[in-house]
Amino acid sequence: MSPTDLQLKRYERSLTRLLAAFDHARVIYNRRHDGRLSGARRHVQVMIYGAVAGLPVTVAVECRQQHRPVGISCVDYFVAKLEDVGADRGVLYSCAGFTGPAASRAAHTHDPAVLAISIGEPAARPRIPRQRRGGTSADYAHFLRYPAAG
Repeated sequence: MSPTDLQLKRYERSLTRLLAAFDHARVIYNRRHDGRLSGARRHVQVMIYGAVAGLPVTVAVECRQQHRPVGISCVDYFVAKLEDVGADRGVLYSCAGFTGPAASRAAHTHDPAVLAISIGEPAARPRIPRQRRGGTSADYAHFLRYPAAG
């Protein structure tokens, strides 16, 4: 499934807000990063190295473009990738939303912390459990605060 223009605009606006939360950031798009646990080269769509409130933060960002809501196995895979590439945080976007268990898994993962964001049509989006203060809104500054918010 290719994302619609509206979904791409939502993704771009959200990514722009995320980058604005950093004091300074180095952004790397579509590159392979060395897996520190596996030794394998791992593809990451967007990797952000920066600082928030003077503290170093590394965030990996990926977007799932599939017809069905993202399931728990996809979130588990993303968490494992974050651990392997050494990211402190991860943002997982979905064009089709998240299943209840997947949203819950993301919401309760703290090391590394994961923020699940649906960029699908509002009527098609399932209710995502509270992840951080502020409910389902993407409060990036709180999400990025080091150590893991919880």
